[in-house]
Amino acid sequence: MSVSRNCECGGVIPAYSLACASCGRSFKVRDEYLVGKDILPEPPVDMWARDLQNPKPSRKMNKKRKKIRLYSTEAEPLEADSGDQLSPNPHRTSYNIFVGFFLVTILLFVPYFRTQLIVDPRILPYSIIGLTTLISIQAIRKPFFYQNLLLIPNLVLSKNEFYRLITSGFAHVNGTHLLLNSLAIFFFGPPLMQFLIEIYGKQAPLQFIIFYVLAICAADFPDLLRHRNNLEYSSVGASGATSAIVAAAAVADPGLQITFLFAPTTGDVPSIPGIVYAVGFLLISLFFSFKKHSGIAHLAHATGTIVGFAVIGLISANMQLNQYGNLINGIKNGDLTSASRTYTRDDSLLIQLNGRGDDVWSQSSLDTWQDWGAKTIYSSQNCSVIIFHSKELALEMFDDWENVGVENYYAWNIDDIIVIGTNAESSCIKTSGKVLGTTLTN
Repeated sequence: MSVSRNCECGGVIPAYSLACASCGRSFKVRDEYLVGKDILPEPPVDMWARDLQNPKPSRKMNKKRKKIRLYSTEAEPLEADSGDQLSPNPHRTSYNIFVGFFLVTILLFVPYFRTQLIVDPRILPYSIIGLTTLISIQAIRKPFFYQNLLLIPNLVLSKNEFYRLITSGFAHVNGTHLLLNSLAIFFFGPPLMQFLIEIYGKQAPLQFIIFYVLAICAADFPDLLRHRNNLEYSSVGASGATSAIVAAAAVADPGLQITFLFAPTTGDVPSIPGIVYAVGFLLISLFFSFKKHSGIAHLAHATGTIVGFAVIGLISANMQLNQYGNLINGIKNGDLTSASRTYTRDDSLLIQLNGRGDDVWSQSSLDTWQDWGAKTIYSSQNCSVIIFHSKELALEMFDDWENVGVENYYAWNIDDIIVIGTNAESSCIKTSGKVLGTTLTN
């Protein structure tokens, strides 16, 4: 049944139209379709059938799917399609095994390259930047891969996707996020690495990697607990680890200055002490960590900063205690010259020798050693560590030791250093081996 009616203006209104084409007057459904008392218009079945056979393009089909918010370490919240939201990784076992295997491989193979890595303290930090950049670019290009790297507390705890504690520190939201974290490692990584070299010698690269991985995991831990039941929370980025590096570098070098290159200046570039910057950053991060939905993982930043302060603070305190004990031993043994000496970061090898054994070491006169190219000599009891200007000069002296060496003394050559002593079992020779990262035998 088809029902139509006339408008007051005299125009004819079709059965299924809600407005008069002549005068433009509109009608409500009730007014338009209730014709008479009991007559209703017939449903437009034919029209519906045609629409189903030849659907018209809908504007809604061109719109993006509904998006949900995922909060991350980036200033802007992450967004993921509702069809891909926080689903468990079907390959989580493979990811767990691969990440664990990769970490073990790094820890086992880094010692084989320790000599090259301590020659220039920039090599290892820059290598971490390179690895992070490669992973981040791949993650940005492939959303599925990116989602599998995120730290999602609910999936870590409920689905045992523990690898996310590590991988989240090597992926980033975008190029700006990656650049900011890379700059932090670029500027503060080498000073921290230099500090570790002065303390641990050839073991420094391994210590740096352990510190970096520890900082990533520790920075994740508070949010892991706080958001363990939050199905929509995720975070990503190396900000926690880079915060730890900045804080650690500030503690390792109290004279470190943070400069603001873009600040107005009429002379020297404005700067503030590194320790002041790190403490200020910590306080700001703690303050904003209680703000909801900021889109930045401030608590991870604060935790990373605390880790940096704590780890390097403990290392420095231990070193100072060892030096204090050695100075007390020097006083007891009557070695007042060594006991009264003030050690600085410039005495890197001397600090290590005094800090990693019970012997008291002091700088000795070069005498005739200078003619062979020696630049510094540290001595303790019947042992000496002689540093040459180059590896070639040290090797030349070592090769000719039988002709020019001291009778009843052994010599060991490590790069540009020669260690001499009466017996490899003596405490001073063992300490020298620890500092130089090798075992000295007769």
